[in-house]
Amino acid sequence: MTESRSKVLKRCPFCGTRKPVMLWSGGSQVYYVFCTNCRAKGGWSKSREEAAELWNARVWK
Repeated sequence: MTESRSKVLKRCPFCGTRKPVMLWSGGSQVYYVFCTNCRAKGGWSKSREEAAELWNARVWK
């Protein structure tokens, strides 16, 4: 798993941290966003852009 940079990610909808990171799971060949504070994960995707869109489209309180 390696960290990768992508477009701006919104804060975590669960804990509010502003430091989610984009990760690459090489074995599974997918990208996803991970919250470094509460460990929430976004949707899995074959592209960084789509993984960021999935994370940013989550419901906010």
